[in-house]
Amino acid sequence: MKKMIICLLLMLMLGLVGCEKEATIETLADSSIKEDVQEYIEEMLDETAKIDIFEKVSSETNDTDMVVVCNVLFGSDEEKEQGVFTLTYKKGEGEWILSKCRVELEVKEDSDDVDNVEQNQGEEETPGNDNTDSNSEIVMSDELYDYTFTLDGVVYKLPFAYTDLVENGWTISSTGVTESNTISGNSYESMYMAKNGNKIYVTVINLSGNTKELRACKVGGIDVYRSDILNNDFFYIAKGINTESSLDEIVAAFGSVNKSNTYSDYTVTTYEKDNYVYAKFYNYPDNIRYNQIILRNYVSDESDITETITDVPEYLSTYIAPEELGTDLLSGNIEIDGDLYCFPAPVSAFLENGWTVKSKNDSVGSGNTDYMTLTRNGKNLDISIANYAEYQTIPENCAVYSMYLYDDDKIPFEIAKGVTFDSTKEDIESVVSDEFSYYKGTNNYSYSYDDYDAGVQVTFYVDIETEKLSQITYRFKTWAY
Repeated sequence: MKKMIICLLLMLMLGLVGCEKEATIETLADSSIKEDVQEYIEEMLDETAKIDIFEKVSSETNDTDMVVVCNVLFGSDEEKEQGVFTLTYKKGEGEWILSKCRVELEVKEDSDDVDNVEQNQGEEETPGNDNTDSNSEIVMSDELYDYTFTLDGVVYKLPFAYTDLVENGWTISSTGVTESNTISGNSYESMYMAKNGNKIYVTVINLSGNTKELRACKVGGIDVYRSDILNNDFFYIAKGINTESSLDEIVAAFGSVNKSNTYSDYTVTTYEKDNYVYAKFYNYPDNIRYNQIILRNYVSDESDITETITDVPEYLSTYIAPEELGTDLLSGNIEIDGDLYCFPAPVSAFLENGWTVKSKNDSVGSGNTDYMTLTRNGKNLDISIANYAEYQTIPENCAVYSMYLYDDDKIPFEIAKGVTFDSTKEDIESVVSDEFSYYKGTNNYSYSYDDYDAGVQVTFYVDIETEKLSQITYRFKTWAY
């Protein structure tokens, strides 16, 4: 049940050939862009996934390029992923041709962090929504989106201080989790808590930019199974709905749902505001002991506002630059435009080699990832960065852990065993080991090594038509110096 998500930034680019259109076309229809995103997802991410929600956020066009940014929710019925897709189109002879696609995705990994959890700063507060106060003064509401619930006779309102549960007799029962566990900025940790034979599953959130101990964070979510509580009246939410309520009773109480999926023996019903604010109900008509209620309300308040510290983190001084590439494809060593690095490498190592910042965000939370663009001699380099410090800092104080290089960007690179953009399909097949998986897509062959526990991914994409290396994914996330 325990879900652990870390925020992962992907910047993948795929060359596609468009159909012929009039030269006067200045924009593409949303439906055409959605089709490109769907094709990209099937080709590069998950061939079985379908788009559920597509929203075009922005579109900018000049004489040669069109850049479109979209929010996309996709996946199967039981597993969803959300991504921000940035598509770059080149103007051809009367047509727009998709040339690059940069994607910021949430990827499931064995970690309790989620990068860049949405912080609803400035969200309108409802009466009694002062999350820093004890829930002893909170009263039950009949409004579902007030996120009040009664647990063992005590009324709570999400989010609330973790210590409120402790003061009311709840203790952590999950193995390996303690109150002194640290939670990275914009992240969470989920665990079971127990009291007098009853058990609940809570999610503790840290919506600040700094690392905090679990005991100093807030509860942003609660899951309750009927089988985990001794008395059904032990837990109920707005309008008295509890884990024995039927689907008809839930709909009668809260009205039409955002989403409902029916399976052979149960139904999942969701009332959702966004990915981090929702109520979800699992109903098993023939065995109500499996019924479940999930509440999520990840919203920030003034206590989550974080100062950005510009001090250079001490860990960066332990970085050791390689003197040669070596012979190991999985060493993290890479030569980029004539300079040697070992990933993850400090952003400062690139700056010292003459790269300058072209675009970046103002800050990166502790334990979070982001991306920025560097430039040198007219060449642009997109990089994924991570902040391994325990405080929120500027991108220049982070480390480069991932890069996606493309032959049409004209940035020379080389890794072990002489792999460059001059490498052919035969060359790649001669150097990859049995640990690499193989996949033939519509436009590319791919050879990929993935070890998410170690934070390592190396993927070679070979163009089917030319049989030459066209792009490479190079990702080494764990700081090991």
